[in-house]
Amino acid sequence: RKDLKVMGIKKKLHLKENGSSKSKSDAAPYVLSKNEKKIFCKRLAKLRLPDGYCSNLANRVSLQDNKIMGLKSHDCHVLIQQILAIALKGLLPKGPRIAIFRLCSFFHQLCQREIEKKTIDVLDEEIAETVCMFERFFPPSFFDIMVHLLIHLAQEALIGGPVHYRWMYPFKRFMKDLKGYVKNRSNPEGCIAEKYMAEEMTRFCSVGYIKGAAEIGVQTRRNEDFEHETILEGRPLGEGKIKVFSSSMLEIAHRFVWTNSSEVDPWREMHRKELKCSDTRLEQDENLLEQRHLSTFSGWLDDKVKYGDSRDMSETVKWIACQPKADVVSHTGFIINGNRFQTEASEKSTQNSGVFVEADTMCRASARDNLQKMDRVSYYGVIRDIVLLDYRQFKVPLFDCYWANIGT
Repeated sequence: RKDLKVMGIKKKLHLKENGSSKSKSDAAPYVLSKNEKKIFCKRLAKLRLPDGYCSNLANRVSLQDNKIMGLKSHDCHVLIQQILAIALKGLLPKGPRIAIFRLCSFFHQLCQREIEKKTIDVLDEEIAETVCMFERFFPPSFFDIMVHLLIHLAQEALIGGPVHYRWMYPFKRFMKDLKGYVKNRSNPEGCIAEKYMAEEMTRFCSVGYIKGAAEIGVQTRRNEDFEHETILEGRPLGEGKIKVFSSSMLEIAHRFVWTNSSEVDPWREMHRKELKCSDTRLEQDENLLEQRHLSTFSGWLDDKVKYGDSRDMSETVKWIACQPKADVVSHTGFIINGNRFQTEASEKSTQNSGVFVEADTMCRASARDNLQKMDRVSYYGVIRDIVLLDYRQFKVPLFDCYWANIGT
């Protein structure tokens, strides 16, 4: 504050001397009030992120002291890219808040896996404006060499490529492994060399000469889905509970399976052609054709397997043509495509129940509109239950979700 007075800038932040040894000053615009600190820490404490996204930030927040402590470099990385702009919403005055939001947006776009040259040029211009906005609200002591480095990050990405090929996380993890090799502190270099050579020889022998041996030093991913004998994709978490589907729910689940199976698509197209040949009205009315197709295809495919020519039909399609069992296995968690999903009721410190899907849906402009058309619509929901639909030879995982009404 004394520097501001010497420089003759930001007079509102100058120290106010009252003749005694103590002096007072107004709060800086970038400082959170006591109530705002409490709100900010509560938002971080209640934040639930997907499994493996980052560490549990709730353990790093003290609601009693309104402090954040013990953050690792990756936690800071996630905060400035994704969380800070949301956690500060409605806090701080408008000027410094917008400046911080622009800085978060800069890092978010800069750290993408793919970035275009046009985007880099825009970021290069915007970061200079962002730093100028920071100069309006923050004191001169804030602007050290690290803040000045922001000006050069966009050009560095233009020369060196995307950031994730050049950051230090892999090297930090490797240095941690090397530190673990040290058992004799008087000769750390020798311990590291001997342990590294031993692991290298063991890895070479296990990969080249020992069949079925696990590779040394390579950990299996926590959310890796292994091949299963009966489940087509993914793997469940824990033991499931058997439940019985009603006839209507079983029909909905079965319809979802054959409408989203690529192996069934050629037979669906064949069924549409037969419907058009049997009724000329369907050639002109796509809506009526789709409704007739959805209501009759399951029975048509079943008859095709029983009485028709099914030589060109795969075994998977033949079993899909049969109705699945009404007895399904319900699970609270499931891993598929490297992602962990859990039902809403089973979640604790992480949030893995949110889902997003784009689907072809019959749409119309309003309730009075009789003209419908197929369009791709985005759906957002929360997982209510995870079931394995049994087709006797294999099982298909299905997510039962609460879907949000995005129209209101």
